[in-house]
Order: sequence, then C-alpha cells, then structure tokens
Amino acid sequence: MPLPNVSPFARLPAMVAEGLDAIDACYPVLETLDLPNSVRSNVSMALLYASVEHCRAAFALLEDDPHRTFFPAAVLMRSQLDALMRGCFFFGPATDEELQLFLDEDRLPQRGRQKLGARFLARICDNYYEWDPPDRVRQTVKHAYDGLHGMVHGGRAAITYYVHETGVGPHPATDDYIPLLLNSAVLAHHAVGVAFNFATNQASHIVQSTAGPWLEASVNFFQRWSAPAEDQD
Repeated sequence: MPLPNVSPFARLPAMVAEGLDAIDACYPVLETLDLPNSVRSNVSMALLYASVEHCRAAFALLEDDPHRTFFPAAVLMRSQLDALMRGCFFFGPATDEELQLFLDEDRLPQRGRQKLGARFLARICDNYYEWDPPDRVRQTVKHAYDGLHGMVHGGRAAITYYVHETGVGPHPATDDYIPLLLNSAVLAHHAVGVAFNFATNQASHIVQSTAGPWLEASVNFFQRWSAPAEDQD
C-alpha cells in the first residue's frame, strides 16, 4: 500500500549510530563502580542497568531497520522509564518497608492513595536528589510517559501509529523521532549519574579513567543532537 506523507528522513541514521556509541560509553563506568553489597543497592543497580539496556536495545532496533522497528523501540523506551525511576527510588527515597514490599509482592507500594508510577516516582526523586536543573527529569518523564503509555498495552497509541490516511501498516521512520530518542539517551546517562553518586570509589583512577570518556561522549552527543538541524552538519 502507499506510504503516508511524512517529514524528511535524513538525520536519523546518523543520530542512532552516534547514540549507540554514547550509550556504550556508559558500561565501562558502571562496571568500575564500587557500591555497597546490600539488598537496596543491588535492587537499585539491577533496575538502573535494565534502564540503560532498554535504551540501548531501542537504538539497536532502529539501527537495524528504522522503518519497521520504531514501535517496539518506543515500547522499550517506556520500559526504560519505569526501570529508571524505580532504580532511583529504591536507591534513595524509598523506605525499608517499601523496598521489602516490592521484593515480597513484586509490586510498587502506595503513598496514601497515590500509586507510585513512573511519573509520581520522578516527582519524589526530583525532590530527594535535588537534581539540577530542578524539574527537568520529572517533565521529561511525564511527557515521554504520556506519549508511550498506550504503545505498551495495545492502546489507542497503537491505532494512531499504524492507521494513516493511506491504509494500515508501519509508519515510515522520520527525523521527528530524534527528540524522543535524545530524551531516552539522556535518561540512560542519568542512570549512570545516579549510580555514580552512591559509589565509594568515585575518585579512584579506574573510575576517573572511564568517567572521562563517558562525559566527553555524552556532552558531544547531546550538544550535537539538541542543536537545530542546520547546525548538525
């Protein structure tokens, strides 16, 4: 069937390739961090690792075939948000009782009548960690989560994506995906930053030798792809 009219597809392949390099720079840092061998630390690190790998898998799918893999990549990005916010929550603001409930019942606790989904966890964590600039992570999670929520469970977002004016089928990849992918990569690096804060060997030579390339890769990538399109060549 004919493909729908979409915005240009010119910069996305380069962005995805460079994004994979920037995400891969996260792993050496995570692997060199000395963290407490505690239930809280291990649970949190497992979730932070999962969030980074969800992000990497989303980029890898798009590198393989961007025209047929954006939808499953977006599902992975939604899972990334859940894992990231849970990892941040259990590392810091979660009480011992909340952590134990999660381990015993495989569900998140409530605070009052509020379910602790990713958006509410982002608010809790933003206040606890005092991230700079304030509210950026919470807003990033909120806007991304709202758009990706229906993709996971076959909601209306799936219908909107696959049904277009010329029929039903995968929507061709476009450069409009770049901001969403950029947010995903930012949050992957954010996971590393949270883990870094709890490490006992931050100043060691081995950590510094991996943190330098990680920071350089992240700064270069984010500056390049957050700039206007005409400045990215």
